Formats: sequence, structure tokens, C-alpha cells
Amino acid sequence: MFDQMDVDGSGTLDQSEVELLAATAGKRMTKRQLHDAMVAMDTDGSGEFDMGEVAVLLGKLQEVSAHATETEKA
Repeated sequence: MFDQMDVDGSGTLDQSEVELLAATAGKRMTKRQLHDAMVAMDTDGSGEFDMGEVAVLLGKLQEVSAHATETEKA
């Protein structure tokens, strides 16, 4: 999946690629949310996500989706 999202083949995901990843995971993000996620999750400060950082991001997106589903059921 990472390789499919890494459109430019750089080995990292930039902001536009992260936006595509979030949309593919079913999470629509505003530009502000995307920026905040990039800042919060970019552990090495590179401005891009490597594979490890993407794994953490996907886990967070799944948590948000699960919480939203639970909220909708309530």
C-alpha cells in the first residue's frame, strides 16, 4: 500500500500523498487537519512520512474511524 501511495517513488509520502492516503482510508481531512497531522506525526521533522510514520498514521486513522462508527451507533 505504501508503494502505491508513494506516487513520486521517493520512499516517503509528502503532504499531497498523505492526503491521498487518508482519502483512500475513508478519512476526509481539511487542509488544516492534514497540516496538523503532518506536524504531529512527522517524528523526524523531515516534512514527509517514511514507512514507519505512515504505519502510525494508519493506526490513528483506524482509531478515528472506529470511534466515529461507535458514536454513530449510540
